[in-house]
Amino acid sequence: MKRFIAGLLLSACLTTARGQVEEAVIVDGASARTYVLNCRKPNGAFGPIDQDYTDAAWNFPAVATLRLLGATIDRPQAILEHGLGFPTGHVGYGHWQFFHQHRIRQLLGEPIMAKNRRIRLVHQGYEVRYYGSPFGIGGDTFFKAGGGPDPDPRDVAADEMGFYNLSSLHYLLTGLKASGREAANSDELIEWVRKRQAPGGGFVDVREENRLPADDEAHVAHTFQAVSILRILGGEMPDPESCVQFVRDCQSDSGGFRWHPDQNHSGNFADVSYTRAAVRVLDFLGAKPSNEAACIEWINSLQNADGGFGDQPGWRSRLYSTFRAVDALATLTGGHPEQAIIRKERAPARTKPIPEDQFQIFQALFKIPVIEEGDLVGLHQRGFNLLALKSDDFAIAASLRDAIRAKNLPMEVVLCPEAYSHRARISGGALLHHVANPVLNPAWTPAERAIWKTANTAGAHGLDWPTYQERVISPLQQIGSRVYPEQDFEMEHAFRTYDAGLSGGPGYHAILTGFNWAPRDFVRVFPWRERYVDRLTPTADVDAHGDLEKWSPQLDHCRNLFIAKGPSYEDFLEAASNGRVVCVIRIPGKNGPPATLYGPENARQFAMERMEEWKWWE
Repeated sequence: MKRFIAGLLLSACLTTARGQVEEAVIVDGASARTYVLNCRKPNGAFGPIDQDYTDAAWNFPAVATLRLLGATIDRPQAILEHGLGFPTGHVGYGHWQFFHQHRIRQLLGEPIMAKNRRIRLVHQGYEVRYYGSPFGIGGDTFFKAGGGPDPDPRDVAADEMGFYNLSSLHYLLTGLKASGREAANSDELIEWVRKRQAPGGGFVDVREENRLPADDEAHVAHTFQAVSILRILGGEMPDPESCVQFVRDCQSDSGGFRWHPDQNHSGNFADVSYTRAAVRVLDFLGAKPSNEAACIEWINSLQNADGGFGDQPGWRSRLYSTFRAVDALATLTGGHPEQAIIRKERAPARTKPIPEDQFQIFQALFKIPVIEEGDLVGLHQRGFNLLALKSDDFAIAASLRDAIRAKNLPMEVVLCPEAYSHRARISGGALLHHVANPVLNPAWTPAERAIWKTANTAGAHGLDWPTYQERVISPLQQIGSRVYPEQDFEMEHAFRTYDAGLSGGPGYHAILTGFNWAPRDFVRVFPWRERYVDRLTPTADVDAHGDLEKWSPQLDHCRNLFIAKGPSYEDFLEAASNGRVVCVIRIPGKNGPPATLYGPENARQFAMERMEEWKWWE
């Protein structure tokens, strides 16, 4: 048998259902350490195993996992120098960034030297905003964020910081604790949290001033955040017995935990994020899962041949899902996760290569400016094939399609309006905007266009999320539209909506990865999107706010490549359904790779091997 140095101890053979023999490896706790170490980059910090960047959102789970597994972390200064930052531009979820930076520093023994030990934490109001930050709600805070390893001067000097929901308060308090600080107004914060426990024991992320928490809206992640906050503040749990029962009821027959006991909720699947939250709550309250052995077995089922863990069974390994799995096992075993990571055989993931002689690479871009017939040849010369106009005017699209046929261009035009009027009210009452970018096919029949019109009207009524799914997303999916949000706002809601789409239900089937606004790469703005870049269609969106003359340079920041037999929208849909769409985000500069690519591994590989055929830059 072949011996692997990096924790993959033995080689074996597995026979597949088709009779094919594949090499298998034995994985265990040492393999998990190896996976994390394989995510370390030449600069000494950590990042996604298939990318070059090393933001704080990937360094925290890497460092935390190694600490849980008892590994020695060499070159900690390299992590502090290259692994605490995030790209300049839109801030995303700034409270999560705050948490990541301070927890990394705590784990490496280098907390900041803050001016004030006691910080007053103030609620920033119930208005739903694009992003969040403990340092305020102004435009510069939201849209001119980012930075390197040095502590933010606002952080060092702060005597007051802000939060707006359960998760932001949880991340803020945890970050403050990691840097030797505490809340100056604990009593009012404790009362604020206690009011969010539903009668059945779970907690609700209440986002309206006079709204009462309802059992149907309780979420295991919000329950973890609430219980964690109360522990940090020294607050008493209002009803610990009911809370334990709520969490235990979230356990599925598989052993993993869902976000809610009612399995009929959309996007409600056993997930390592929910499982880690559940076992942490139970541990805080002196309890265990109803079926602890099944829980441990389910977590072990997430480990892949590379040693890392996925979010759900069969999903690829990521640093954050690996951290959550190891942390859950550490909680269940009293701090000995390696003992619970069972030695087991795993067949390496083998992606089927895309046949070279069947497909070509075509380029697409969504929400581009409305164009005219005279623009078509120039856009084709720039490499474009499929253009999705930021408009819902079918007449414009029909005229352009006629011109394309007359000029015999390998192009097609569809519509992708930003449904500005749409609102969806999620659990807890937050009324979200920027929730739908639907793709409209000019070839639709009058009956299909009527379905779009009805759905579009319904979307403006501020429907609750399940009703929005039923009256907007589901009808559009039935006529072949793909719907993706510009903003997904919060990780818990994002997981629910994207998982619903993955299961074939009325959820999102695409995810915005490349965006016109700095820093262009919106996986790095919302790091939770990483878990979907190979499972949902990674979309390049230029978000035009002007005509082509004004917006022309913006068309070169990011694009979609679709590997297909032709340039039509139907070809794009076929490629998307079969995992052959890649999002390319241009990275100008002399150092590092020229672009970041997101998508399934085989599609990315196919595209990278043929970069000279499609790259639009010199």
